[in-house]
Amino acid sequence: MIAASIAAGCGSDSSAKPSDPVLARGQDVHRARCASCHGIDGSGGLGKKLNGGQVTRDLPDPADHVRIVTNGLKGTTMGAWGETLTAEEIQAVVRYQREVLAAKQ
Repeated sequence: MIAASIAAGCGSDSSAKPSDPVLARGQDVHRARCASCHGIDGSGGLGKKLNGGQVTRDLPDPADHVRIVTNGLKGTTMGAWGETLTAEEIQAVVRYQREVLAAKQ
């Protein structure tokens, strides 16, 4: 799936728009809502690193990733986005972070 996403237009250029519409939506949500803490390329900062496969190692079950984005993570700076983002936006950004950013170094 990762290779297919990259081949579908994600490449290594973080400014490239994925051709998959769900990944493209996820990229838009990530840039608007997540990049200030997690980095545009997922390299981290105030928030955890997502790239280099880190997000899939930390959260092997995508449902856990969705829960954290939706409900936040107590004791951290990760806020809850469930009342701000739609379920579709959350699914899209989680998929983008897991399939595109996790593949970046």
